[in-house]
Amino acid sequence: MIIFVVGPSGVGKSTTLSNLKSMFPEMVFLNLDGITAEWAVELGLIETASITDLNACIGDPELFFALGFQAIGVYASRHSGKHLIIDVGAGFQVSSSAGRLHSHFKIISIVSSTEAAHKHPRTNNGI
Repeated sequence: MIIFVVGPSGVGKSTTLSNLKSMFPEMVFLNLDGITAEWAVELGLIETASITDLNACIGDPELFFALGFQAIGVYASRHSGKHLIIDVGAGFQVSSSAGRLHSHFKIISIVSSTEAAHKHPRTNNGI
């Protein structure tokens, strides 16, 4: 089973999943940015696992999204039988394909008020 966790930047996706890891040790918690950048290094697209470098290299949200799905497939095959819980970064959510994830996979959406998301230290410099 694959479950995607989506929501705007700064809403608490990563924090929530980090807090759940110890409660569900039989599940694998992943960050889509991280595994996609690692997969891109394996493919020779970039030299270091940097999502910023990968985005600059690809330059197309749909191809970026497709590469992320390749990374998930590779990771799932290497960890057969494990449930995957995947934190989907905002960079992947700009793809038009992201809007169709719910038709094929289980999705958990984390939402908050705009004010709360903007107060997060990693978004908008806390503004």
